[in-house]
Amino acid sequence: MLVTFTHTGAVANPDTQRIDNQAQNAPSDPLVADAAKARVALKRYSAGSQSDELNDAVKLAISKAELATARLDSAGTLEAFQPLTRYAALDSFPSIRVQGLLAAARRAAGDDVAAANHERLARALLFGLIRGGSTSDTPISIAHRFEMGDLLAALNARVISNRVVTTSTNRQIHALALEVRGQPQRTLYFDLTDAIPVRLGDRFKRLDIERLPSDMQMAIEDARTLLQRFFADSTLPYQQLAHAIKESIKAADRHLEQGRRAEAKLALEKVGEIRPIADIPHLGLQTRLSYLQGLLGDLAAQKASRLRIFGLQQAVAESGDGMSLETAVEVPFVDLEYDWLADHGLTRKQQHLKHVGEKSYDVLEVTEGDGTTGQRFFNITRLFAMYRLTPGAR
Repeated sequence: MLVTFTHTGAVANPDTQRIDNQAQNAPSDPLVADAAKARVALKRYSAGSQSDELNDAVKLAISKAELATARLDSAGTLEAFQPLTRYAALDSFPSIRVQGLLAAARRAAGDDVAAANHERLARALLFGLIRGGSTSDTPISIAHRFEMGDLLAALNARVISNRVVTTSTNRQIHALALEVRGQPQRTLYFDLTDAIPVRLGDRFKRLDIERLPSDMQMAIEDARTLLQRFFADSTLPYQQLAHAIKESIKAADRHLEQGRRAEAKLALEKVGEIRPIADIPHLGLQTRLSYLQGLLGDLAAQKASRLRIFGLQQAVAESGDGMSLETAVEVPFVDLEYDWLADHGLTRKQQHLKHVGEKSYDVLEVTEGDGTTGQRFFNITRLFAMYRLTPGAR
């Protein structure tokens, strides 16, 4: 696989060069840990198709900020980075170039304290990136494609050649021959696995919670509580709610096709007449809401929605892997079964209901990507009970 990287030019070099020169003054362990968590958080917030969107947004923002910095327009630099706040707060945005340019803008505006904070984070990010890289078995791990541009700018280097090597553990690593100003040509090894957009199936992949940032850990805990509260609500008109969700999504999609974003959001919010949207564990509903919040510029609400979605995906992943009745995936809505199958690249052939004692399961016959067939199991015991408790249900 051939990968092309673009050096972003010399505008940010004074700040990144200073950061590089000071890198030997290792930042504190807590700061390095916070920087690493910020990288993980951004990767999860921008999973899947939004990974390309994020990298394009960072590239464009840096380009605009560099032009503003060249004009000594500190306000223009700050304005150029505002679109990135939909992904993460600028004070913790995990990009060396972003932090370097913000430091220059803050210093030009006379805010030396803020400038120093940006520089400290940039050093922590650089320190975290440059650990390793001297051999293919100890590569530099890249989480986002824009980090390659960050590192090249910080090192004032350009790529001479790129080749793929296979490690002793059968991992494919990129060996980049770099020309660094004032130094002999050197080769650094990079693991770009995480820089590739997350596959759909990874959205329900159970993660090591202890390695996640505190806000993501809290999102998972909140999702567990939400599901328990939802399943325990014996007064909920479940059938009415499921129907309302389906119709509101259809209505919102129709409005979106006509470019009516505000009307689309209002259509989704009608579900709130039955139950507050934030208290409904329906991923399709939450995903559309997050998308519309972003389109309408409500970035704080969108971030909260994305955390809610992430938490729900992890709570579902914790319930089981779907490979047997014993490890069946518990779902609050049947729609989630189909989302789960799609994320795992599986095609549903048929399904049937199976009762085992007091438990109920949906058993789905599926076809995998290579054509083989199998079964996946979903625990609908509590869903089935809610359905039967709905007034008028048979």
